Amino acid sequence: MRLGVAFIDLISGMNAVQAILAALFMRERTGKGQWLDISLTDSAMFMLANVASGHLNTGREALRYGNAHPSIVPYQLFDCVDGRIALAVGNDEQFRRFCKIIGLPDLAMDERFVTNKGRTEARDELLPIIEDKLRDRKLHELLAELRAVGVPAGELRTVGQAFASDVAILRDTVVSVPSERIGTFRSVRSPLRMSESPFAPPTLPPEVGEHTRQVLQAELDLSADRVDQLLEMGVVAGIPATTRK
Repeated sequence: MRLGVAFIDLISGMNAVQAILAALFMRERTGKGQWLDISLTDSAMFMLANVASGHLNTGREALRYGNAHPSIVPYQLFDCVDGRIALAVGNDEQFRRFCKIIGLPDLAMDERFVTNKGRTEARDELLPIIEDKLRDRKLHELLAELRAVGVPAGELRTVGQAFASDVAILRDTVVSVPSERIGTFRSVRSPLRMSESPFAPPTLPPEVGEHTRQVLQAELDLSADRVDQLLEMGVVAGIPATTRK
């Protein structure tokens, strides 16, 4: 299934940053610079992680499981009476606790489902049983019970619900900056939290051509008149040097 964002583009950018930092560190040690070759395809292949390892070392083609996990069961989304729950029952002990919470303790004793290997092989038999049992459960009550016994689970949220969640509020995930043009511009805070590098106040993203004049004069040493000519000719885009709106 296609994700909602171009994550390979984002991952490639992150890979580029890591490579740049590594190259700078190498230069400090050796005095030598180097070329960097960052490929979208390389990033995509690398992100296959365990799927890549499974195929390369067994020769078997990876199957499609949608939101489920190829080698851990149950590890996917399930419908509740008032929402959807994401379960991540990662080992046999968690499965025993999970079965007790949903009122099916004997299910964990079934020889087909005692081990994760068995549950993976018998997923077509196990999942309908779980789906039927969870369909009538209230989401938040079930979540509270599972978390109390250490079974990983979470609520499937919309984007809006995620940004309004207790976790997002606790982590100050959303940052705001006043904007004369739109009132308030909101964005996502950087996930990099560093003890010795204080969080810089957010700024507005630049408008198209906002820094054209500054860049051409400071970096290319062009005169103000020459920049005006380029703007009039449409060679470059820019905005008047006035207070930002």
